[in-house]
Amino acid sequence: MSEYIQEQIEAPGHYRQPFGDYRKEADEGGDFPKFGHVLWDGKWLLAAIVLCSILVGEAYYFIATPVYKTNALVQVEKNAKSLATGLSEFASQSDGGGEASTSAEIEILQSRMVLGKVVEELHLDLEAKPKYFPFLGEAVARHYRSQEDAVSEPWFNLSGYAWGGEKIKVEKLIVPDGLLGASLTLVAGKESRFMLLDAEEDVLLEGKVGQGAERDMGEGQYLRLFVSYLKARPGTRFVLRRIPGLAATNALRGSFSVKEKGGSGMLELALSGSDRIAVENTLNAIADNYLRQNVEHHSEEAEKRLVFLEEQLPLMKERLEASERAYNAHRQRLGAVDIQFETQSLLNQIVNLESELRLLELQKGELQRKFTRTHPRFTELDGQIKQRQADLDALNKKTTELPDTQQELLRFERDVRVSTELYTSMLNSLQELRIAKAGTLGSVRIIDHALPPLGPESPQQAHVRTLSLIGGLFLGVVMVFVRNAFRAVLDDPDQVEKALALPVYANIPHCKEQNRLIKKHWGRKDKVLQKTEVSVLVAHEEKGALVLESLRSLRTALHFAMLNTGRNSLLITGPRPGVGKTFLSANLAAVFTQSGKRVLIIDADMRRGHLHRYFGVVPNQGLSGYISKDLEIDTVIQPTLVDGLDIIPTGTYPPNPSELLMHERFAYLLKQVENQYELVLVDSPPVLSATDAVIVGHLAAATLMVVRSGLHPMRELQDAAKRLIRNEVNLRGIIFNDVPVVARGYGYGNGKYAYYAYKYDRSVA
Repeated sequence: MSEYIQEQIEAPGHYRQPFGDYRKEADEGGDFPKFGHVLWDGKWLLAAIVLCSILVGEAYYFIATPVYKTNALVQVEKNAKSLATGLSEFASQSDGGGEASTSAEIEILQSRMVLGKVVEELHLDLEAKPKYFPFLGEAVARHYRSQEDAVSEPWFNLSGYAWGGEKIKVEKLIVPDGLLGASLTLVAGKESRFMLLDAEEDVLLEGKVGQGAERDMGEGQYLRLFVSYLKARPGTRFVLRRIPGLAATNALRGSFSVKEKGGSGMLELALSGSDRIAVENTLNAIADNYLRQNVEHHSEEAEKRLVFLEEQLPLMKERLEASERAYNAHRQRLGAVDIQFETQSLLNQIVNLESELRLLELQKGELQRKFTRTHPRFTELDGQIKQRQADLDALNKKTTELPDTQQELLRFERDVRVSTELYTSMLNSLQELRIAKAGTLGSVRIIDHALPPLGPESPQQAHVRTLSLIGGLFLGVVMVFVRNAFRAVLDDPDQVEKALALPVYANIPHCKEQNRLIKKHWGRKDKVLQKTEVSVLVAHEEKGALVLESLRSLRTALHFAMLNTGRNSLLITGPRPGVGKTFLSANLAAVFTQSGKRVLIIDADMRRGHLHRYFGVVPNQGLSGYISKDLEIDTVIQPTLVDGLDIIPTGTYPPNPSELLMHERFAYLLKQVENQYELVLVDSPPVLSATDAVIVGHLAAATLMVVRSGLHPMRELQDAAKRLIRNEVNLRGIIFNDVPVVARGYGYGNGKYAYYAYKYDRSVA
């Protein structure tokens, strides 16, 4: 396989991947556990994002202004009647109105006629509130400050900001046109005094609580202010603003909603706001104003008829009196003359028709006060009047057939009876309309008044926490997979084998026992303490460690691989620091001794080598001393606590480690120890960090490169492999350390196969 890589290196152009796109091939298996590995690998990023999301949610809940919502219920009666409905023909005449429409009532509820009056009554066009510190001040005041605390001076008070408990009530604020909608600043003073400032901090007026303040602004305009209540520390600032009426009405309409419940004529009124008491009072004011205008609208009809009848009644009385005088005079002149039976019947018909005709004319006159001649009611009345007039003309024609005496008597008595009947009818109608006006109920009624909300509609703490947790988990998972996609690091041994055409000799799981031994004997990992005659080898101290099975498999694979070389020296290196090569070298050497072999391990990392710490030996006499000071081989070889295992430590760190490794004494040393020991392991610096590994690898019989799972991009491994092979290093294969696999392989115990998992960890011994 190494020859194949060598051919690829010598080919023109850049280094090619022997087996194409390793990511595509690695994903073809659809290895579902990889998703778990990616999440476990990014667990800290996921936890950090979830924590940040929760903190953001808590901050939002703390800062966000609560919104309260209350509702009321109103019924619209489609056939509402007053107390006087049906008392008389005239009082009950309709002017063309129909049944109440709920859609029309909804529009009335949202009209300026109703909402504008509420704005005026509750002074919603007048804004007066404390000035809080930007962003956090209002939240702090809402959560932590009480009204009693407002009189004390907090240590965090800055430039007159309010921090809770401050109250102001402004009864009147009249400003000139130029200041309408502008924000004014009221500064609380001592002894209930205050100053009103404009945007440029100029004093507009000064005053005292409970007393009106006024200033002539010129051109007939005045600035008037009346503050009825003020509780604040001296220097505390308040923001005052007079909002244009239309803007205040539109703002109220934006937070107000009306909807009909299932076509039942029941209207649900709802109002939202930041003040739980204000939303209740405002919504009740809207409902009351709506009910009041509805009653006024219905009583207005009776009022108009009442005025018309009061105007017509004196005229009708004069006509009645004149008719009676003429009738009495005629009777006195003719003497006792009675109307015949036929004439009496004709008279009754004429009187009835004339009474109806007069009533219709009165109704027409009333309609002329409210509508134009094109109104449909006019057409209807004209038709009735023409019909009555035609009938009356027919009866009058019959009267011409009567004797002259009967005709005269009929005419006088007809005038008296018609006038009497009309006058009586108008008197009755007048009384009935007065009753109707007093008893008008309207076509709506309030079923449920608004009540103070029990709690805010939003934000709700449970919802905020749930959404922040779900959002944090979702964003965290996405970020973990995005980071994994952009990292393009290797976490599968098969990817390395296919991409580099090199065998993976062993998959080494993370060793928790090694970390435990290091912490026990060396102290903290970030502050290593050297102790002599103390071994921290897992292979020597922890016989049942899981990692030893993988090392034994590696020992077996190396045994057969080394048979073809004719030599017994093996270099262990890695692409970069932190891959765990020193840990593997030390424990692999100890595992070889368990098979009865005599092993020598050489620490050729004269830059940062610390192999001696695993065996508890002193590194003073080591490799650097042998090469530079001409020490004897037996002097630098030191025994360890592991039987059959010796070590040559680094010695003192020299300034020129590469030059020393190129010295002929190092090559001579390696040749001599190969004859004395059955296996010589050499631990060297990383390939890409220094040239030391290439020098040693050129002299050693074989080389293994340690790769740590989830750490290297493919390009890094390719560069390391190229550097070794170009310098004729016998790179035999890969040791895959810290394998991020949930389950790989089986162990044997108690007569059956036992499943075990490799836990992925970033720390390296």
